[in-house]
Amino acid sequence: MKTRILLYICALAAIFSCSKADLADAGVQSENNNSIESIVVCGYDKIDGTIEPCYWVNGDQQFLELPDGVIGGKAKAIAVAKGSVYICGSAETLEGEELPCVWKNGEIHMVLKESEYTMEFTDIVIADDGTILVSGTKFVDDIPVSGGYWKGGSFVAIDKCLSANSIAIDNGSIYIGGASYNSDGNLIPCYWKGEDQIELSIPSNLICAQVNSIAIENGLVYACGFGLDENTDTYAYSWANGSYSQLGSGSGLASAISVYNSKVLVGGASYELESGIFKPNAWMDAKECSLGLSSTFSYGYAYSVINGATYYVCGSCASLNEDFELVSKACYWQNGTQKILPSTGTAEAFDIALN
Repeated sequence: MKTRILLYICALAAIFSCSKADLADAGVQSENNNSIESIVVCGYDKIDGTIEPCYWVNGDQQFLELPDGVIGGKAKAIAVAKGSVYICGSAETLEGEELPCVWKNGEIHMVLKESEYTMEFTDIVIADDGTILVSGTKFVDDIPVSGGYWKGGSFVAIDKCLSANSIAIDNGSIYIGGASYNSDGNLIPCYWKGEDQIELSIPSNLICAQVNSIAIENGLVYACGFGLDENTDTYAYSWANGSYSQLGSGSGLASAISVYNSKVLVGGASYELESGIFKPNAWMDAKECSLGLSSTFSYGYAYSVINGATYYVCGSCASLNEDFELVSKACYWQNGTQKILPSTGTAEAFDIALN
């Protein structure tokens, strides 16, 4: 869900060391029902060269309605409320423009069209009164300029928020996880409760960092993301009540977080030096969980997690086919056991929810 912002920041950080003058995921739904009727995953399926937004309900693939003049898209984040499935993502026009979209039960609910800027939707939650809240970031000439959220069709900009990567609601308060600048002009991980900005601490060897996902339990804020050092190596981190923990000893990324009864689950990826690839990974209370893979040569990312008596992680894995081409498949893991989702072509999964 945060790929565009993450890759943009990483690329520029390598050149400009995250200075303010030069610099200018993915979400997580944590729904833990005693009785689970369905597992819902969203993502895309690439069919005959066209990326089609879709979602799976208990493995049954369903494609999302597309607006007129659109040739494809991606379903990036999902929320389930009162039996309805809400998805935010993007649709691509014939001219190559990405239009932020919201779907309800597979049908178009909102399409955002702006001429002065582009917008990327990153995460979605549903308030108790049914209000749809979608976090996102405004871009001008592909540069992130403002983060915030959409509510009732209007954008609520958050002061000093460069990118809004995740959204959560707790006791009526709206929380946003993302990135800002500190007084030295360096990119820093932050979250916002309403308009109040809280900077998160990072190790001294990092030159910049950002929050990719947040979760709230009993008034405590949990977050995960990544940090970049001066060698442009990325490291996965989680934060609990402001204190950080590095996830794994080597390079990695943390995409999504959830918490249940004080147990913290993070999904992401770890970099393997021997193979030179990222492999999907998950951490429970900062300790690595075992994610089974369908191939000895696989790479991918775990984007979203749900925590409870049974934990779920969704994402993608790629392996070499008989022509030595990488083919990606959407999948999820249930207590570490991988389940491949049916697709026609290359596919990825970005978020998961329980109904």
